[in-house]
Amino acid sequence: TPASWGEEETAPRFCNSLTGLAFGDLGQDGQIELVLPSDISGATGSKIGTANVIMLKTMTKMIDQRPLFILVLCQMLWQPTSWAADQPSIEDYATVEAYVGDVPVYAFGYTYVYGVSPDLMPGAVFQEANTNLVLKMAPKKSWEIKHSLFGTTPAREPKTMWNDDQPLLPLHLIDGDPETAWSSRGGNAADANPEWIRIDLPAESTVASVVLVCSRIGPSGFGRVGKVLPKKLTIRLSRDAQQWNTVYTNENFTGPDTGPSVINFDPQRAKQIWIIAGNLQQVGNWGKGLSIGEVEVRDPAGNNLALVSRGSGVQVSSTYYGYGMDRFTQDMLWPIQYDLGVKWLRVGYDMGMYLWSYVEREKGKLEIDRRADEVITEAVRNGVNVIMCLDKGNWLYRNPPRKVEWKKARTREMMETYYDHQGWPTDNPEMMAGYLRYVDYMVRHFKGRVAYFEICNEWQAGPAIGGITNYVKLVKATIPVIKKADPNARIMLGSVGGFDQGAILACLGDGSEIKNGNFVTLGRTIAVAEGAKEKDVTVGVTARSNAEAGIILRFKDDKNFLLANYAPQNNGMYFHEVIDGNYGPFLARKELEGFGPNIHLTAAVEGVKATLSVSDGNKTLTTSYSIQRLQDAGGVGLFHNLGARQTFAKFHVAAPDGRTILSEQFNSAGGKLSGWKLVEGSWKNASEKIVASQLDAIGWHPFYQADPGDRGNSIFSDYRKTLEQFKQECDLLGFKGQYAATEWTWAAPYPPPTSGLVVSEMQKAKYSAQLMTAHSGMDVISLYNETFQSGKLDWDCNLLRNAFQSDPISSTQPQPIYYVFRNLFTALDDFRAVNFPVRFGTRKVYECYTFKRGSESLVAAWIPGRTGDGIVEEKTEVTLPGLECKRAWGIDPMNGTEQELNITHRDNDTVIEGVLIKDYPVFIEVQPKD
Repeated sequence: TPASWGEEETAPRFCNSLTGLAFGDLGQDGQIELVLPSDISGATGSKIGTANVIMLKTMTKMIDQRPLFILVLCQMLWQPTSWAADQPSIEDYATVEAYVGDVPVYAFGYTYVYGVSPDLMPGAVFQEANTNLVLKMAPKKSWEIKHSLFGTTPAREPKTMWNDDQPLLPLHLIDGDPETAWSSRGGNAADANPEWIRIDLPAESTVASVVLVCSRIGPSGFGRVGKVLPKKLTIRLSRDAQQWNTVYTNENFTGPDTGPSVINFDPQRAKQIWIIAGNLQQVGNWGKGLSIGEVEVRDPAGNNLALVSRGSGVQVSSTYYGYGMDRFTQDMLWPIQYDLGVKWLRVGYDMGMYLWSYVEREKGKLEIDRRADEVITEAVRNGVNVIMCLDKGNWLYRNPPRKVEWKKARTREMMETYYDHQGWPTDNPEMMAGYLRYVDYMVRHFKGRVAYFEICNEWQAGPAIGGITNYVKLVKATIPVIKKADPNARIMLGSVGGFDQGAILACLGDGSEIKNGNFVTLGRTIAVAEGAKEKDVTVGVTARSNAEAGIILRFKDDKNFLLANYAPQNNGMYFHEVIDGNYGPFLARKELEGFGPNIHLTAAVEGVKATLSVSDGNKTLTTSYSIQRLQDAGGVGLFHNLGARQTFAKFHVAAPDGRTILSEQFNSAGGKLSGWKLVEGSWKNASEKIVASQLDAIGWHPFYQADPGDRGNSIFSDYRKTLEQFKQECDLLGFKGQYAATEWTWAAPYPPPTSGLVVSEMQKAKYSAQLMTAHSGMDVISLYNETFQSGKLDWDCNLLRNAFQSDPISSTQPQPIYYVFRNLFTALDDFRAVNFPVRFGTRKVYECYTFKRGSESLVAAWIPGRTGDGIVEEKTEVTLPGLECKRAWGIDPMNGTEQELNITHRDNDTVIEGVLIKDYPVFIEVQPKD
């Protein structure tokens, strides 16, 4: 056994496969400092003491004139005092289904996770001319990690069967009711994977036609669910499921999106009917797929044989089980979060099991789903901190009430927030009272198990909750209810979509104002100039390029107007025809290119033509739109929704003939806008505000598919500086709590999207490792969105790689990001952000963050900007001024490896030469001299 250790000069600090052995440095007194593997001590690399050793063999081979030794413990009589009978084990949740050498492959259901990190970057070197051993890290589990700010947001939560809403099951194809429907899973491309339906009759019969029936209304009024036919269609018949006869094929199939499409063919005997669809079209928001209400297989007399009531069965290529997936997948994948090593989970937002509309499914009866309740207890027991979002309204309290018979509704109606919004607590007094009862129930029920109770999610995006004023009223009513139920409960302000500093600051009493010839807006703002009601006008305004800026035209009221919008947070400029409060899709959207710090917007309407131009003085982008409905005269104004403060200046309105209608210089006295109506928003020092000291955390959703290479997009490139400034502003308003980036992601779907930033799986892993590390370095809780999502292929909001086909359960597998995060969480265990100086020997500017764990120091650094799949690196010298180190290690989270580094000293500085900085975070961990 000792000979199998190889010619190791020093033993690994992270030990992953030498079970039962302890390693350390041999002292001159013949003793060794022990460092036990995780499967012995429960904490990888924990030092526990010393023991005598026997030298079994001295190797005669020399490396750098240093002899190598093989060591073995002769005897170790030790029992860790912290050992508990119920010590968690990953084998409580996963089986071992394979070994690669001595490394296990764990199976979480049908998801297979390699026990250590794969070699994602073969050949990567940390330091030039370093011959020290490169060792694999042993990934720590959630219960082994003492402290970190790292976490994820699971795609909803495990649930019991009655709360598993499934309105799109394949069964609905043969239930005889075309108003129930099925949908395939969807994807980015029309022919990424063929979708098919197979009908098995109970006995061989004569069939003469197949009928595809589209729903008249279907499960949702949005997204044409149940009403999407393919452009390519093939029908094949068989009598034995082996020999197939093609009876119909059409490369350009068309049919009505309401009612039946009848495909006739010569009558013949068949037992199996196989319907194969291609050239798929958009369904809902989950991509291109197939969605219909019913399949009929008719005999020559016109009788439908494809009915469950006649003994027929149905199989499909895939099913869209909803954004929250199905209960079997949730149970299967939930435990991978413990293997990942997360310390934070955020649950309950949008469509989670802790949402009010799931807790109160029968009016007056509040009840937590048993399975969802259990996993919170389990997560806390395994060392995970829970953020629970108390979110949304409830269909039962709408006017009129909806989904009253929820057991029936769950099979016939889309339950997703994105398709059928539950409303908001502020919608009516009864809804508000019901929400506060729900809050009281939740806080009492989860008392002691939740780190932060969050009040609603993305409440400011779009018309949402009805503006900052309404949300402030909600929070002010909710805080005392929470504190009465649990005086020790900690409260989080509802996370905002984007890094919407303005909305957060406005909640704390810092609103819009007139200052130095500018109209400075915070959060969602609609301001309309009084006395300017025109049909055809040209409106211009100057603004900052790092925040949303919109021009309002043909304003009728706060729910009906034309919006010409510049939105750097989603990298686009576009129009909205806002009708009855519905903003609808982006219209005439154009991708933004990097602009300078200041821009000028010009929006014009003439008849049915609308034009928006954006210029920074060097380049100009223009988009045009044909107006469909808003063709009457209306007011003009300004719009701001997401992002940093916006500063408007020099607002000018002109008639088509050039005549000036209004020229606003924003110089009114008293800090308020004279001659304008503030339709939405709040003025600075508003009387209605949230007392910042009552809040324990503030959250936001900074980036979805941000382009790190777009240096003109300061939302990303200036994030660190902007966040530091934001913290200072919050501090001045009295906030002293925790900051949290509670949702962010990069997506790498295959096939890739046709617009926006396209990244590969490796780029996704690199960008995500950068931001996760940066947040920790800024003392911000950081939650990747989401841990797993096996349903929505077109977005890939996921740490796992989805299967090509999926019915009934997707055999999803880890992407590189999964292993990189696991390595990252292990390497930074118990390190906390502390500033200390670091110098690099090159002129290159690196992104750099510093951490401390006791007396140990850690440096994280990487090359900023766009990444690639392969090794991108630069050689530099790293100097730690005033820090005299005994030893140093380099840690590579892409490969999950560590290596002792060669260090030198200059005066009181530690110098590490030949370090190869990568385009992903690399870490240097140092131990000081005694």
